[in-house]
Amino acid sequence: MAATQSNRVLIGRQNGRRSPVELEPLLQSTQLRALEESASLYRKLANQARNVDLTSTISRWEEHATTAEMNAHTLRDFLVNVNASRHEFDDMTGPDRAVP
Repeated sequence: MAATQSNRVLIGRQNGRRSPVELEPLLQSTQLRALEESASLYRKLANQARNVDLTSTISRWEEHATTAEMNAHTLRDFLVNVNASRHEFDDMTGPDRAVP
């Protein structure tokens, strides 16, 4: 039993480092969060420009915010679809034959 538990701990790790499979969801969520935070920052900058009547700057910040929001939306949709596809594939193959 100890050997089985030991093997489970080692799956996905090599020399104490995380494998790319373990890091992928972390990187994806970090990128999504960065896009969302960028959009929020651009909106704040546009509002500040609006408060001091910098009309030429407002549209630029609004455009950056809209682009970041669209990119975040696209990435979120992609991740949802990829994860749904993985679960469907796992359901079709069964737990004993699921691909990591």
